[in-house]
Amino acid sequence: MGATKRQLVQQFLGEALILTGLALLLAVFLVELSIPHFNALIGKELTIHFHQNWELWFGLIGIGLFVGLLSGSYPALFLSAFQPIYTLKGRLKTGSSGVTF
Repeated sequence: MGATKRQLVQQFLGEALILTGLALLLAVFLVELSIPHFNALIGKELTIHFHQNWELWFGLIGIGLFVGLLSGSYPALFLSAFQPIYTLKGRLKTGSSGVTF
């Protein structure tokens, strides 16, 4: 019963990619919202045209994929390697020093 290692890896990576994508969209929204106020503060006219610049979107998506995969890979590969029966019984040992969990 339960999930296989492959399913756990997919779950961790999927969640990390979804959260990174949502954070990226929120960041774009906040930049669009705050740039007029920032321009007034510094006295210059800065513009970012997200809707016209496809290279910017491809770059942001690439960075988002990289960050999502990187942030999801540690829990995906490390935590999915545990044997659930030993973890639940409290007999988990990791590393060369035999630190118990």
